Amino acid sequence: MIDSPAKIAPRLAALRSFTKLSQDAFAETLGITQPAWSQFESGKRRITLDVAANVVRRHGVTLDWIYFGEASGMPIRLQVLAAA
Repeated sequence: MIDSPAKIAPRLAALRSFTKLSQDAFAETLGITQPAWSQFESGKRRITLDVAANVVRRHGVTLDWIYFGEASGMPIRLQVLAAA
């Protein structure tokens, strides 16, 4: 079962923090608005599959990590995010 938005949110926040981008800049890399990203990152809404796939393509994490917190298969440089 996919984790709740509240469990996914800290992983998204940790990834954005790792990139050292503002919410606005991070959202721009994904082609979405800052308010939309803010809702995902705060746990108010679950990240959509389309946006999650874009996160995977642009930032090197996996769908398993986003939705389930499973870090296997992630690049070593991003393993630090698994603790989030």
